[in-house]
This record gives sequence, C-alpha cells and structure tokens, in this order.
Amino acid sequence: MDYDLTPSSHRSQSTKLNINGSSLSNSDVDSCRGTSQRKAMIPRSWTKTYFVLIDGKKTCKICNENVKTYNSSTTELIKHLAIHNIDDSTEINEIHSYKRQRLDFSDESDVEGSDNDQNGENVVNETSSKRKKTKIDVINSKLLAFILNNDLPFRIVESKEFQELIDSIKKDYYKLPCRQTLRNTLLYNQYENLKQRLIFEFSQIHYGSVTTDCWSSNSNLSYLGVTFHYLDIYMTLQSRVLCLYYLEESHTGPYLSQTLSNILTKWHLNDKIFAFTTDSAANMTSALNLTEPKAKKIPCSAHRLHLCVNDLFKIKKIKTKYDKELKREVKCVYDMNADGVFKDVVLNDEMFVNIDALNLIKTDFLNPLMSKCRSRIKLVQEIPTRWSSSYDMLNSILVNKNALISISVDREFESVKANMLSEYEFCFLDEFCTLLQPLKDLTEFFSGSKYVTCSILHPAIFTLVNYDLLAMDLRYINVISIRDEMINSLKKRFNYVLNDQHNDIFKVSTFLDLNYKKFSYIKNEEVRLASIERGKRLVIKIATDFLKDKIQSKTNFCPLTSLTNPSNVRANRPQKEKNNSDFLNKLQDPVNDDDLPVNELTIELEQELKTYLTMNVSLPNKEHNKYNSLNFFNSYAGTLPNFLNVAKLVFSVPATSVPAESLFSSAGLVQDDLRNKLHPASLDMINFIKNNRKIDFLSN
Repeated sequence: MDYDLTPSSHRSQSTKLNINGSSLSNSDVDSCRGTSQRKAMIPRSWTKTYFVLIDGKKTCKICNENVKTYNSSTTELIKHLAIHNIDDSTEINEIHSYKRQRLDFSDESDVEGSDNDQNGENVVNETSSKRKKTKIDVINSKLLAFILNNDLPFRIVESKEFQELIDSIKKDYYKLPCRQTLRNTLLYNQYENLKQRLIFEFSQIHYGSVTTDCWSSNSNLSYLGVTFHYLDIYMTLQSRVLCLYYLEESHTGPYLSQTLSNILTKWHLNDKIFAFTTDSAANMTSALNLTEPKAKKIPCSAHRLHLCVNDLFKIKKIKTKYDKELKREVKCVYDMNADGVFKDVVLNDEMFVNIDALNLIKTDFLNPLMSKCRSRIKLVQEIPTRWSSSYDMLNSILVNKNALISISVDREFESVKANMLSEYEFCFLDEFCTLLQPLKDLTEFFSGSKYVTCSILHPAIFTLVNYDLLAMDLRYINVISIRDEMINSLKKRFNYVLNDQHNDIFKVSTFLDLNYKKFSYIKNEEVRLASIERGKRLVIKIATDFLKDKIQSKTNFCPLTSLTNPSNVRANRPQKEKNNSDFLNKLQDPVNDDDLPVNELTIELEQELKTYLTMNVSLPNKEHNKYNSLNFFNSYAGTLPNFLNVAKLVFSVPATSVPAESLFSSAGLVQDDLRNKLHPASLDMINFIKNNRKIDFLSN
C-alpha cells in the first residue's frame, strides 16, 4: 500500500483526505456534497500526515504499528514519531527515507516464469514468497546476533546513521525492524528456537553437572545463574547456559532450592544431575541439599584458593574463655578446625606462640606493606572479591620497580616517594610473590572449560601441601612463617579434597586421568597402592549407583575372550582386616564389599579396569597433557565402553564455578549504566542466546 506522506501544510488548498488518509480531488469532494453538506476537513495537526485510521485505530504509515490515543490527543502520536526521528520540522525529502519499502527478493527468472499460465503463476508466487521470508529471517537473525554479541542496545536500529549504512549496501533491499520488533518478536523467537534445540540435546545424554551462584546487577536486582556441563559422544566438554533467573524473594535455602528445582524441571534435567559446583555460602549449600540429595556437592576450588590468600593477611584474635570440661580458662581462636569447620579452636602453648608471632608479623610488617602498595602506587590494584588480585598487584610493583624508583626522585611524584618501598621490602615482596605464584597458576588452570579440571585437583593440592611449598628456598624468616600459615590454611580449606572420607569424586577422577592413574605423585608406596585400589572400587560403585539403569552391556567390545565369574571376582580382591585407627586401612578399603553387587556390569568393569591399568599409551599432545585423558577415551571407546561412561560422568564436574561467574560478567556488559532498566526477562534471553551462540541454531 502506498501512502501520501506529504504534510498537510504543504498540500494545496484543493487537496482533501478521505477516512483512510488518501487524497481526494476537488471533483470527489464536490460529488460528496450532494449527499452531505459537511465539508471534508483538512487535519490541523502535522502528526495526522503519518497515520491512517483503520478499524478505528491510528496506524503508523511507516511501521504499520497501532498507536493508542486518548480523547483525540496527539501526544502519543508525537512520541511514536520521535522513534522514527520525525518532528514538525522534518523536511519532505527526509520523510521518505523512513518509509518502509516492500522487500523485493525476487529473481528475474521468477518474473519471466510468471507469464506462462495461472497455475504456474501461483507456484512461482508461492516459491518467491517462501524465498523472501527465508532471506528476511536469515538477515534478521544475523542482525540480532550482531547486536547481542557486541552488547549493543536495541535502539541502534533507530539510529539514522545505522539506517543509512544498511541502505548504502543495497538500497531498498532490506528495511531494519524497529526495536520493539527486535525485543518482543525476534529475540523471543530465537530464544525459543535455541531452547528447544538444547532440550533435545540434553535428552541424548545420561548425566551432567551444574554450576550455580547468585549475582546482583547494577540496578540492585538479584539473579541466579545456572550452567550445565557434559561430555558429548566425541569426549568433548560442552558447556551450556541455562538461565539467568530473576530472584524476587530473599535468598533463603528453601526459596533457592525451589527455584533451582523449577529450572531443572523446565530443562528436563531433574534426574540427570551428577554434581553441583558452587561457592560455600550457607544458603546455597542448604539449597543444594534440598534440591538433589543424591548429587555430589563440590565447593569452588578457585574461591577456596582465594580465601587461602586472604587468610595470610587476617589477624586472628585470641580470646580467653572458661572450659567446662577442663574446668579452667583456656586460650582459643575462632578458626577452621582440622575438618574444615569454623569453630572456637582451643590453643595449646605451641599454637598460642605461633599464632601470636604470626599476628605480630602481619600487624607490624605485612599489612602496612600491603597498605603502601594499595594506597599510592597506582598500578594494578587489589580487589577483595577478584581472585589472585593480591598477587597481580604485588607482581606489577616488582615488574615496574626501576620505573618507580626513577619517578620517586621527581618532585611531581611526592606521593610515590612517600610510599616508596625499601630494598628489604622489595626483596620480601619477591619471595612473597614466589610463594603466591602456585596459587595464581592453579586458579587460572582450574578456571578452564575445555579440559578436565576435577582430576587435577587432588594431585595439585596434595603435592603443593606436602612437597612443593616445603621445597621452596626461602631466606626470610617472615616469609617462612607465612608459608607455614599457607600450608595450614590449604589443609583446612581443602579438607574436602585431602580427607579420604570426603574425596571420592576427586580420587576416582584422578584414577581415570591418564596422567595420574597410578598416583605416582604420592611418594609413600603403601598409600599410592591403596589409592589405586580405592580408585578401582569407586569406579564400580559410581557405575552401579548412577549408570546401572542408564547404559546397556557391551560385551562385544570387551578385549578379553573370557569373563571372570562372580565368585572369582570377589575372591581375587585383597582382603585386609579393618581397623578404625589405621589410616592406611581406611584409605585402602573405604567401601564394604557387600555394597558392591556383582552383576554383568560389575564383571565387565573389572575386566576393563585390568585392561586400563596395563595399557601404556602415548598420545600426541594438543596444547598440554591436560587433553590426554579426553583423547585417550575417545580413541579407546570400543575397548573400554563402560569405563568410558564412568569417565563421562566424572569428568563433567567443573572444579570451579567459573562458568556461572562468567555468565555474570557477560550480563554486566549487557546491563551497563546506560541500560540499567533492562527488563530481567530480556536480560535472561540476551545472555542465553549470547553465551550459547556457538550452537548452530540457524541451520535445519
């Protein structure tokens, strides 16, 4: 439909408008006078030029959108025209640049074929119409991807310069949709399309793991971020963002549990969660226990490493209280005990002396030194909630040591001179950074998403605590004292990894890792052999508990010709009398034989375990040997079919909640200070599409 967009002020006096907004000639007007004495009125408001009355509604001639008006007021009409950058001063030749053009995607061959016959014309028109719609959909999807991936606002389509850019590529070929269409139609349709593809994708897997955490936006709205992780048939780690859910109530454990359950139900993942990885907040821990009691609960290792560094600067307040059991006053400090639980720990004389000496070092030297680095020397700054930021700040000072010394003699930099470090302090920082370097490296390594991280956690923390930190060549007594404090903090914070009563998931993942399957990093031979035996039993236990009803037997893939009968399997297991006081006994046999039912799956796993332990495989490295385990199981899927399914289950567990934290960073880029009123539903859909954009959801 062609519309007359000439403003009323520019029409000749003889031009009139009918009810549909089209022009009437003088003869038309005169013919009407025979039936009615009322003259056709010329609209007095300039806004009427851009609207037509259809079914009693004012419809914009530019975007065909209905605009609701009140008592013939033009206020809403003026507001709508402002979207198209039109006001009463707009010239006539500028108006036509905003007019929507018909999309002409037809080929010349279509036009030529339309002259044949009526049936052929109908077929050609139908084909041409489908081709137009397909091309429009593709262009709209590319436009939406451009806006979302570059964190641009939807109003960019209303920018005159952007419209001119699109028009300069091919004039009148494609007209940009308005921002309402982008937000309410295109964004929602693409979200639903991708959501259905992910639901189908999740229906093809047995188990996966979830990371979740809470976040507050710059508009003080709270959200729950949830991501899902699994290994596909090619043994490639896949990470999917499920949602950024707006939290309307207080973050209590039951409310978070109900919210998380609804999210998992929406994605049909209730019975497919093997483990949750999140921080150690009390409300989150309570929520996970209520949501999936059977699933493993994994604390974020990067968060724990960050807390270990913070422990080095914290002053421990020693207090005196009366002990009813000892019937005397004792010295105690609120700290983590050997089990990793915060409580009042009673101090003996040696512990009291050590803590008092450490407090003196922190008060008189370490904390004042850190204050110098934070206050005036404006290089990389420490942020309390940012992992490894303390190391980054101190290392930046060491790297720029010569430059800082040079500018400290300049009168323009008196503040730098006043806070300049002495040579002893620089030497201390050098050793202190050497002490923090392993924690920095581990934080970065555990934050990866393309390789297995849970299998490296036990080897890394175990060797760091027992060997690496103790082997450091440190000269300063203060640094040595801080190192001892770091070792104690690591043992307490990572009790869930080092304590063999709680570390099933980490022991079995280490055993399944091709690089550590023989636990060669454990120097004690008895402990090493006991760890191997425990890893074997945990593989069978996990397969029995989680995969018995999910996978089918594949005996044709078994490399051995004969299978061991159930009685021999039980008889061949090494037996050792249990003794609760014997650490090695508990380490070797934490699972009772009666808890391992012998069936066809158990027998096959026993055979595959023997094959796995005797295999000596050398795989070419991609980038690092961290990829070896995934490459190994991908190459030997036919030889170790049941073992492969256990590895898929265990290796899907992230060691950190970095995927959820990355989701929050992405959301912060979208909802910046200029878009702090973005609706929570729109923010959720934008981040969902943006973070899952690697899925080819446009292809059929």
